[in-house]
Formats: sequence, structure tokens, C-alpha cells
Amino acid sequence: MEPRPKDRWPELKAVTAPPPVRRRRFNLLALRIEATRALDKARAEPFHLLLAEQDRWFLWLPVALAGGVCVYFAVPGEPILPALAVAALSLTLAAWNVRDAPVGFAFTAACASILAGMALASWEAHRVHAPAIAMRTGPVTVLGEVLSVERRDGGAVRYRLRVSSVSGVGKSRLPQQVTITWRGEGEAVAAGSQVRARAILMPPPQAAAPGAFDFARRAYFEGLGGVGFALGAVQAVPREHPASWRFWWAAATERIRDGAAARIRVALPGSGGEVAAALIVGKRGGIPEATTQALRSAGLQHVLAISGLHMALVAGSVYAGLRMLLAALPGLALRHPIRKVAAVAALVAAAAYLVLSGASVSAQRAFIMAAVMFLAVLASRPAITLRNVAIAAVILIAMHPFAVTEAGFQMSFAATIALVSVFETLRRRRLTAGRPVHYQPGMVRRLRTGLAVVVLTALVAGLATAPYAAFHFNRIAPYGLLGNVLAMPVVSLVVMPSGVLAGLAMPFGLDSAPLWIMGKGIAAVEAISVWVSGLPAANRNLAAFPSWALVLITAGMLWGLLWRGRWRHVGGTIGLAAGLATASAGHPPDVLIDRDGGLAAIRTQAGTLAFAARRKSGFVIETWLRRSGDPREEAEALDAVQRCRSAPCRVTATTASGIALTVSVQMRGEDVGDACRGADIAVLDMTSVDQSSIPDAGCEGTLAVTRSMLEERGALAIRVRRNKGRPPEFTLSGANDGSATRIWRSP
Repeated sequence: MEPRPKDRWPELKAVTAPPPVRRRRFNLLALRIEATRALDKARAEPFHLLLAEQDRWFLWLPVALAGGVCVYFAVPGEPILPALAVAALSLTLAAWNVRDAPVGFAFTAACASILAGMALASWEAHRVHAPAIAMRTGPVTVLGEVLSVERRDGGAVRYRLRVSSVSGVGKSRLPQQVTITWRGEGEAVAAGSQVRARAILMPPPQAAAPGAFDFARRAYFEGLGGVGFALGAVQAVPREHPASWRFWWAAATERIRDGAAARIRVALPGSGGEVAAALIVGKRGGIPEATTQALRSAGLQHVLAISGLHMALVAGSVYAGLRMLLAALPGLALRHPIRKVAAVAALVAAAAYLVLSGASVSAQRAFIMAAVMFLAVLASRPAITLRNVAIAAVILIAMHPFAVTEAGFQMSFAATIALVSVFETLRRRRLTAGRPVHYQPGMVRRLRTGLAVVVLTALVAGLATAPYAAFHFNRIAPYGLLGNVLAMPVVSLVVMPSGVLAGLAMPFGLDSAPLWIMGKGIAAVEAISVWVSGLPAANRNLAAFPSWALVLITAGMLWGLLWRGRWRHVGGTIGLAAGLATASAGHPPDVLIDRDGGLAAIRTQAGTLAFAARRKSGFVIETWLRRSGDPREEAEALDAVQRCRSAPCRVTATTASGIALTVSVQMRGEDVGDACRGADIAVLDMTSVDQSSIPDAGCEGTLAVTRSMLEERGALAIRVRRNKGRPPEFTLSGANDGSATRIWRSP
């Protein structure tokens, strides 16, 4: 029955007649309450994405530590270690006190981690401090113990000595270790021997250009106080004092490595044996330059370095092989945790490989990562996760903070983080879609999946490491993906497994067959590298770009890989775009001057370098070519550099900005006025005492670069700018700018 209109009247009245709006009086208290609520909401909303991923915060701990290490090396003055330690400890306690406030805890913990990274780097710098050779010294007689022996390409032998005495050098200025190269004939002295050599010693070379690789800084942190060359054969002498047990152990290990390398070279003569010796025992010095260049152009140079790839292949081969062997015994497999037994064996194999390969920093990094993975297996936890990668990074940073600044650390962790993150994402999406992760019916599907994994691994690792290779080595391999897709299956399935078998069989004299198989695999890899490097534009030099560009690229990559939410795509894209824009906006210097003042170059409009050379230095020229983006090959450019034999020694060229410049290098015996006449920049062989005579020598309007300036600032890079009809303006930057007072520069 239809209701009567009067029954619907209240409802109609409510709809058609809304209550009148009442005017609210101004209430200061209510306004404050509403403003407080709005402010609280504004404070909470920006952090809800961050709070939703608290389980990923630990992944940023090694990032903050590494950032602190980089800050320590970037600041112009030497920080005070106790102040850093106290500040880091204070912020750590503050973070603990505010642990109930997540956002405050995250911010405070991040600041404490950055200061902790700075303190760790400063502690390492003070811990390894030792005297070094300050200037060219010699001939002197060096007495010391042989730590390592490395054969170089061309028949040279490089000895690393723990110095006992140097004639004419007091104990307070005596370096702990030096390297001496002998290019003559004769048998090399074995590691562990006491030797005497007549040699010329020099300080470790500094950076050849601002921002270039600084060998002197690395030598400081490695305890190397000098380099030099022997004037005669290095002779073994009777030992005056018995060796310590540490030195005895190191020498015995080195002799085992040398013996294994010699055995490998006999079984595999030529470049194949040198590559095999590099992969098994870490002896890379004898690899021919042509092989290295071919592998570099094909994007396969990482194969020669003992890194995470090799450690994973060695330990993985032992783990997989032993697990399959134990699984073939049903009674044993059902009663015992064969997975954990295989993990223990793989961990022992990784430790043995670490010792056998020389325990370099890159090998230690790889071993720590492998150890964390296998310890996770023993603890019945997932082995390959970003958390385990973060744990390995924290351990390595605590042990060797300086490693953060090196290309090996950056490229290794960039590739590992990218691979683990990508495969974690694929696994999560596969589980979300409801498909089994290991669903692979049929041999064809398995082969297709395996090939897809190889291609994806090469692509992800190549893209992740490309910015760091471009920054540190100024080279890009356009066909790196092709080279890795073709060569890495051979390395993974043939070269390294046969190398593991050869290492296990060598003590029993049964290594000939595995080494033969390994040699065939290496020959295939070399053939692939030669073919790929022969493709058009296979190896290109890339002009150096600012370090800030690499920082932005790294921040973008980490933001996109460590978070899980969709906000990572926005932040990652912004960071990568800003980094690439900064890198592309970089402008190489117009003029380069060597630290010794005997070599100068102008970057022309064609992108090539034009040299004025009182002396030729292959290392400096090669560094300048790479960092300037010079398209010429190193050998071609070296042949084009003509050494000045008499005055005048100058070069005239038009820079990339269209400014014509003349750079002069003063020759020995040449008058200062003659060197300055007609030159925009003159490199003068004068000390600071002689600088007072420069204005009276006819150098008005000429930028005079003196020896004292180069000794103080290091190698110079000069940028030239037009000045509206007047002489051009010069902006100078030195390799030592900002680090002249740092602890590794002090004598």
C-alpha cells in the first residue's frame, strides 16, 4: 500500500529545506587547533612513503657509510679524528634515544653513519701513515725482503720489497715498502729472500691531471713508499735476522703462487697461459697488451680481475658439484643437510681461492660477499638478498674504507645491487601472478630461460657499471653486451670450472687435462674479444666529466634499486637525468700541463691534443688522451708527439671555443724572455726564488707557470675564456688543489 504524503513529508523536508548556515564567530583557540591539525597532517604526509618501507632502511646504512668516506676524501682540510669519533658516537646515542620516533631516528642515524664513515676513513689514513720517498733519489743501495715477484709483459720483473735499509736515508725517512723493476736477464729471486739492489728510487707518481687516478694516494694506503728501477740484477744475500711468522707465511704463499703460475705457463704457453695464471693465482703482469686491449674493447676486461664473478664461479662450482654428488646418495641425502655441507665446502674453497689469488682488496670484497651468502645458507636464510649485500658492504667498508673510492668497489657493488634488485623484482612479480618460480617444463624452455638469464645479466650488469667505467677509465665499449653474451657462457661453463679442477688436481700432478680444457676456453674468449673489438667504433674515449655527475647518477640508481614503492621510479629517473645532464655539460680543459713541466698540450677544435714536449711520458700522454676524449689510438698519438730537441719548444692551435693559443715550454739553457715571447702560456723551468725576475724578462701578458707552482698544485688544467677584445682569461685547477694539506701528501 502506498504511504500517505504526510508520511513522506519529513524526508522531503530534509532534502528540500537544508538548515540555514550559521555564522561562526572568530575563535582564536579554534583557529589554533585547526592550524595545528593541518600542520600535523602536512608533517605526516611527506613521510608516509618512507615509513611504509622501514624494512628497507638497513640497506641505506652502507650507503651512508660510503658517503661519509667520500666526504672525508673530498674536504680540503684534514679532519680531527677524535672530533669525528665523538660526534659519531654522540649522534648514535641520540638516534638510540629517539628510536620511538621513526623519522627522527632515520635522520639522526643517517647523520651518525656519515660521520662514522668519515671517522673510519680518517682512522685508516692515520693507521697506515708511513714515510715515503720525497724526491728522485739515487743511485742507492736497497736492502730488503721480497714480498712478491711479478713478471711483466716484455720480460721485466717487478719486485715488491719490505725495506730494511737504503743507503743515505735515515730510519726516520725510511719507507716501509718499495717496488723495483728489473729489465735485464737472469732468474728472478724467489719471494721471501733477502736481497740487495742498486736502484733509483722515486716517489709514487701523482695524478697526471686534475681528477685523474692518483697513484700516490693509493700507494699511501697500500703502504708503498717509493717506486724505482734496478741498475743491476737483484741479488739474494744471506739473511741477517730470522723472518717473522707473518712474513714466513706470506712468503710461503707467494712461492706457491709463483710455482703454480710457472706450472700453468709451461702447460699453456703464450697469452692463454698468462690469462690462466691471472684467473687462478692472480698473476696478471705477463698478459700481453694486445690481449688486454682486445678484452677492454669488447667489454670483457673484468674477466681478468679477481672479483665477485670469479669467487662466485669458484665457490658456486664447488657448492653445486658437491651438492649434486651428495644428492646422488639417497641414504646420505635423506639423513643429513647436504645443502649446508656443500655450503661449508664452498666457503672453504672460497677462502683457499682468496689466499691463492693473493688476497687483493677486490678478492677480499668478493670473499666477504660469498661468505655472507653461505653463512645465510647455514642459518637457513635466503642467500641472495639485498640485506646480505648490505652486510657485506658494511664489513668491507669497516675493514678498508679507502676501497670505497676505487673503481673495483663501485663497479662490483653496482652490478651486484642491480642484479639482485632486478631478479628480486622479477621473482616477486612472478609470485604475484601466481606462477611457480621454477616452472621450466621441457629442455627447450630451460635453454631459452638460461639464455634469457645470461642476456639479462649481461645487460643489467653492463648498464649498472657503465657510468663508473666511463668516469674512471674514460672508455665505453658499445659492443660490451654482445661480447659478454658471447663470452660469459664460455667463462662460466668452461674456463672457471676447469680452472677449479686444475687447482684441485695440481698437487697430485693431474692438472694437464683441466688446463688443456681451460686453454681452449680462454682461446675461444680471446677469439670473441678480437672479433668484437674489430667491429666499427668498438673502443671510444669519453671525455672526463665532473664527479658530481657520478654522485647524482649513483643516487638515482640507488633510489631506484633499494626502494620497492612506485616512488622509486620518480626519484631514480630524476637522479639519473640530472647526472647525465651534468655529465654531458662537462667541458674538458683547453690546456694541460704535466707536474714536471716538461709536457704541455692544447685541445683543438677537432677534439685532439697538440703537444709541446720537452720529454715524452707514455703514462701522462695516455691519461690525457683518454680524459680529453681524443679519438686517436694511444700508439698513434705517441708517434705523433715529437720531442723537442732544441728551443723553441712550443705549440700553436685553436681551442674548441675558437681561441687561438700558443703554449711554450722552456728548454734547458733557453732565456726566459725567449720562452715567453709570442706565447700566451709559458711553462718556465724556474723556482720560486727566480719568480721575481719574471716581470722584467719580457713576460707581460703571458701566463707564466713556474716549477714551484707545479710542485705546489700538481699537474694543471687550464680553461680559456674570451675577454671582449682583451687577452683571454685563464682559469687554473691543480691536481693537488684541496688536498695539499691532507695526511697522504705530508712527507
